[in-house]
Amino acid sequence: MEILKIKALKTTRIFFRKGTTNMTFIFLHGYGMNFKKIVDKIDGLIPVDYNLVIPEALSRYYTKGSSGDVGSSWMTREERDDDIIDNVLFLDQVIEDLHGSGRIPNDSRKVVCGFSQGGPTAARWACMGTMNVDELVLWGSDFPEDVLKEPYFNKLCQLKVKFVLGDNDEYLSQDIIISNNSKLVNLAIPSTYRIYGGSHRISDIGITEVLSSAL
Repeated sequence: MEILKIKALKTTRIFFRKGTTNMTFIFLHGYGMNFKKIVDKIDGLIPVDYNLVIPEALSRYYTKGSSGDVGSSWMTREERDDDIIDNVLFLDQVIEDLHGSGRIPNDSRKVVCGFSQGGPTAARWACMGTMNVDELVLWGSDFPEDVLKEPYFNKLCQLKVKFVLGDNDEYLSQDIIISNNSKLVNLAIPSTYRIYGGSHRISDIGITEVLSSAL
């Protein structure tokens, strides 16, 4: 018996809202989040001057049992390396299609924000993908160690990184974020962090820190 792997086509959803400036905000949601609910939430929080892009993660599932709310996930521990590559290729295609259709100018300033599980996915995409990212924001997320090395390090050095964390985050401590930030700074990577009053959820005050011009 042998286990084979094949590349398969996958159809998923992308939310896009045309902005009034040359700025593009790309949001990668967290684990198990419902696409329609997250679109409604983020669309209401991001200023209309931004082009707004929200891709849905490739794997959908019922969040409770075999019915009810549907969430999606960027990866699990099963065949993790394949999922990482699939995510990078998928997100590259999203931006290439938006450029090709004229929805986003090629020279648009791009801010990529990953919330929770979307954070490591955003960081890997920024370092492994073909798109040039102007600013990477990790909200309620730490930085993945696997891109702190060649062949990704050169691209990482071109990024501006910002960590954003609620002071009552249930999954991540301030010590981890401060340590992550110090590690990047010691590698001469522009990085800073912002701590706000809040928990591990998407909120108005969290978005304010995400969009703040700290870098």
